[in-house]
Amino acid sequence: MIMDDPGTAQNAWLEHWHYPALTETIIEQYLIKPLKEHNAILNPH
Repeated sequence: MIMDDPGTAQNAWLEHWHYPALTETIIEQYLIKPLKEHNAILNPH
């Protein structure tokens, strides 16, 4: 898995795109937990 950081470019040219702020609970439940269950490795490059 590779994590790309597009920055905030999507908000600069698509006004209808909206990303809600994620809480720590949501990140843990829907991102970290499933990744751990599948032994995912994050490559930040």
